[in-house]
Amino acid sequence: TRRIGRQPQRFLGGPNVTFVDAPLETTIATAAKLTGRTANGWSIGLLDAFTMRERARYLDAAGVENETTVEPRANYFLGRVKRELREGNSTIGLAMTAVNRALDEPALEPIFRRAAYVGGLDWTHAWSNQKYSFDGAVAVTHNRGTAEAVDALQLSPARYLQRPDREHSRRDPTKTSLTGYVADGCFSKLAGEHWKGSVCYQEYSPTFEINEAGFIGSTDMRSVTPLIYYDENRPGKYLRGWEQYLFWNPSWNFDGDMTFNGVGAITFAEFPNFWSY
Repeated sequence: TRRIGRQPQRFLGGPNVTFVDAPLETTIATAAKLTGRTANGWSIGLLDAFTMRERARYLDAAGVENETTVEPRANYFLGRVKRELREGNSTIGLAMTAVNRALDEPALEPIFRRAAYVGGLDWTHAWSNQKYSFDGAVAVTHNRGTAEAVDALQLSPARYLQRPDREHSRRDPTKTSLTGYVADGCFSKLAGEHWKGSVCYQEYSPTFEINEAGFIGSTDMRSVTPLIYYDENRPGKYLRGWEQYLFWNPSWNFDGDMTFNGVGAITFAEFPNFWSY
């Protein structure tokens, strides 16, 4: 919901504009939300909202007052369905978002994408009395618009597809759509007397894009994170318990260049007086 009712995105400025009176937010004309849970383990969430066209007044260099659209009409839909299985030890879920705009003015087409869709699947699965688990998710994004609007996505700091040394997913200024994906999976040992740990993998394709209805931090990344830790939870003379973690988290881009590499260790201890270190 962070994007619904946002500040209009079209900026009016330059030497031919001397004054602008633009709205600070987009009017949500109507919206509806439905959430619930059924007796047999289904969880459902639906949200649909329609936002109005927003217009701004401005004075040009000759002092003449004009009016233009700074945000087109749009419809936002978000849906989420999840099913619990095996008495809650396993779940499977589906999610979808759709943003559709009415770009009925040629000046808006280079600025706004006409449509943006996201579809995803996620799951959790635990077994051996929740001693082990395998969790993961896959999501696909698809953005459509004019060549100028899609090219702006390719040039954005989230991907920089115009980089001359890039080999994977190079910029194509003639494209009118951009499709990407994200995938992650994690195998974990959650229980046991002492030793626990996990191995996780995730990747964000360079063309992954969810900003129309959500938030994106980075793209073009593959990473693996093994973690192992020792847990002593039996109280002793000097400590009520202690834990020792060791982890490694390297990451690469889709060209195979290492972009981060780190090894870390964390030690935690609790004393008989409940102070901790």
